[in-house]
Amino acid sequence: MNTKRNKGRIMVGRLALTALVIGLFFGIPQAMAQSCCDKATAKGTQCSHPCCVEANLIGKICYKCNSDKATSCCDKAEGKGTLCAHPCCTAAYAIGKTCFKCNADKVTSCCDKAEAKGGACSHPCCVEAASINSVCFKCNKSATAVPFRGDNLMAFLFKGDDQSKSKWQVGHAAVSSDDPKMLSVTPTSTDGVMVNLSSKDNKSIDCYTKAKFGDCRIELEVMVPKGSNSGIYVMGEYEIQVYDSYGVENVKGSDMGGIYGASPPAVNASKAPGEWQKYVIDFKAPRFDTTHGDHSHKTANATFVKVTLNGKVIHENVEMEGPTPAGVTGKEAATGPLMFQGDHGSVAYRNIRITDLSGKL
Repeated sequence: MNTKRNKGRIMVGRLALTALVIGLFFGIPQAMAQSCCDKATAKGTQCSHPCCVEANLIGKICYKCNSDKATSCCDKAEGKGTLCAHPCCTAAYAIGKTCFKCNADKVTSCCDKAEAKGGACSHPCCVEAASINSVCFKCNKSATAVPFRGDNLMAFLFKGDDQSKSKWQVGHAAVSSDDPKMLSVTPTSTDGVMVNLSSKDNKSIDCYTKAKFGDCRIELEVMVPKGSNSGIYVMGEYEIQVYDSYGVENVKGSDMGGIYGASPPAVNASKAPGEWQKYVIDFKAPRFDTTHGDHSHKTANATFVKVTLNGKVIHENVEMEGPTPAGVTGKEAATGPLMFQGDHGSVAYRNIRITDLSGKL
């Protein structure tokens, strides 16, 4: 037996194996990941396919095999209380995706990057922001947020500790044939409306946008059944009443269009229960002296500059000395979310658009 020759063969084999490992991790990882994904997709398999397992080992993910992978990554990272430095989110970044659930500040940083490059909302960062129903206002001052697109309520949070109380759904709404004081809903995942099936005996909870706004124009449509009650809280703190006031002769601040606790509507512009009604609200946020880094010193009140209901002007230049009770925080700030009151009665909302009016009011 030639011992030296055998030792040489063993050494060559080890070197070849080492080279293969180095090649896998540093030489051809991207090509392999791509070809692996192609093979797995061609066979109609998911990411449990061996090719995709190989791709994962080199820090890649076969998104073509499993389009939900990015979402599940975000869920894992969020569950561990981490931010987007989590490997799952890093993998999402590799294909141009972003775990917004992992890092709520990502939208802001995206806007900063886009603005620094002189870009508007066509910048990839802003496109990412739009994908979660947010808006890079810093990139485009005329940008409009659309927090609800007829498919889900992912752009909203729900008030209170017991989220199971929520009766908010997505579907097609109509006045119930069994009870004219309630709405009925036919669930759908496309072209739906926001429906809250709150009732006197089974109350729901308030919901509000994740995004916050300052000076803005809010356009939306609302529908209520007979005798029902809700409210639109601008910045989460200043309420415009939603109520069945059809046919009421002497309207009060608690009627449809009233600014609760501040001013009744100039006219009763209400439609009959079950009909869609449109609000357009031009709102100027309160001003603060932030010299000391907080919002403790208010320099100007919040103002409903103009409010129309179904095409009729019902308010102009109504100042708010303070917030309406039962808002999101009960405190005034430079920005805040849009909240819909959910614990009073059945209601539906659709076609919600919020346009930034900074510097225009």
